[in-house]
Amino acid sequence: MLGRIEVKGGTEEQQAVFYTSVYRTFHSPFRVTNEWMRRYLGTDGKAHEQGEGEYFSSWSLWDTYRTKFPLIALLDRTHTADMAASLCQLYITGKQDWSTDHECVPTVRTEHAVSTLLDAWRWGLRPSNMEQAWHNIVNEVAHLPLRSPDQCLEAAADCWTLAQLAGERNQEAEAREWTTRGQALFDSVWAKEFMTIDSTYTRMRGNGLYQGTRWQYRWGAPMYWDRMEQLAGRKRLVSELDEFFKKELYNQGNEPDIHVPFLYARLGDPDRTAEVVRRLATQSVTHRYGGNDAYPAPFVGQAFRKAPRAYCPEMDEDDGAMSAWYVFAGIGLYPVVVGDGFELFPPLFDEISIRPDGGQEIKIKVIGRQEASDKLKRITWRGRKLKGNHITADQLSKGGELDFHF
Repeated sequence: MLGRIEVKGGTEEQQAVFYTSVYRTFHSPFRVTNEWMRRYLGTDGKAHEQGEGEYFSSWSLWDTYRTKFPLIALLDRTHTADMAASLCQLYITGKQDWSTDHECVPTVRTEHAVSTLLDAWRWGLRPSNMEQAWHNIVNEVAHLPLRSPDQCLEAAADCWTLAQLAGERNQEAEAREWTTRGQALFDSVWAKEFMTIDSTYTRMRGNGLYQGTRWQYRWGAPMYWDRMEQLAGRKRLVSELDEFFKKELYNQGNEPDIHVPFLYARLGDPDRTAEVVRRLATQSVTHRYGGNDAYPAPFVGQAFRKAPRAYCPEMDEDDGAMSAWYVFAGIGLYPVVVGDGFELFPPLFDEISIRPDGGQEIKIKVIGRQEASDKLKRITWRGRKLKGNHITADQLSKGGELDFHF
């Protein structure tokens, strides 16, 4: 598995952290079946016979859907297909909000499985049992809890994802319904809870939020950025994004805002993303927040180190979420909106070769960079200049060379 991605450049420590992070990403889910054992225990407590492929169990999808599963899809198309089919089977046998006693390892929550299914679909991996699972997939999104502002944001994100998946399946009426529901939910909660910044925004768990501040959660549904612009204006939002990092309000120790450094790239400024990400991934920075609360005094140090205790205090690795974050930082791709391709930015390493199982080779090169502060001139894919700095799973699935020119 480690041989499917090769990097050159950077420091020895950065390479060590990188490969350790790839390793940690693939700790789960667990392959239950193999060539001689074709039976598995479903969430209904019954033994089932596996047909084609392998059955995977024990998901920890909550937060790992953001980074870990998109990275697995990038590197391992064959098993991603099996994982997507296994997730559908999980819905069929009775998917629960948390792992059940019938899974091989007691993991945590199973939210946002629909994002992992959409991402797999857009890689061209379309499980044959999705039709059988569809009613339960829709029913789950329809009954997501809306008790707190962060739950409303996450539900709106799942509505968007379900709409996209319905559209992929040519269910146009259902796609329109969930698009409308998601937009209405997002507009109502964002305008009320996250649009107008005040002195309470730096408080962890304020107003019922689970594990973050309102500053951190306000960026939590990036698929609705156009709605945010309509409500608050682009210029103001970018200025507040700058303020967010200048005042050290970002929390690398927990997942609610880990996509935010890459928003600059999504908005057309990959250099700014590269600057923020390089600092967070490789330098000593000020951390004001831990996993559940603000530190009594800020911790100053590296978030990622080559050491047995490699992370900043209280960092919530969440079964590979932060490890996969570091890998994406290293290769210049990031799935800001899972299932909607990748934002591109200058990577930490100078050369990257990705040889995915079940896919074509992708080569990434940095050309002409002398200093980390050098400005990016253009990005080319297969020798042609990209109009922006976004690339889809479909493009990457065909393989090719992605070059960052300075």
